[in-house]
Amino acid sequence: MLQGENIVCFAKDWTEDPTSNNHVMKMLARDNRVLWMNSISTRAPSLTSSRDLGKIVTKLKGFARGPIRVEGQLDIYTPI
Repeated sequence: MLQGENIVCFAKDWTEDPTSNNHVMKMLARDNRVLWMNSISTRAPSLTSSRDLGKIVTKLKGFARGPIRVEGQLDIYTPI
């Protein structure tokens, strides 16, 4: 297994339903530094959709907060 490496993971948002990506990155973060990059928008949001507006607010808050450590050496970052 890898040890002492810097790993960048581009994936869906960390707070969505966990997938194998989440589990593998948690495991790798035991012996490596892992930066999980939350996804960026892939379509234009609808400003009349409350769901889209909620996601915009969540993304802006995550970006303003900067990287957060969730466990071990696993940090989550939300770009805009």
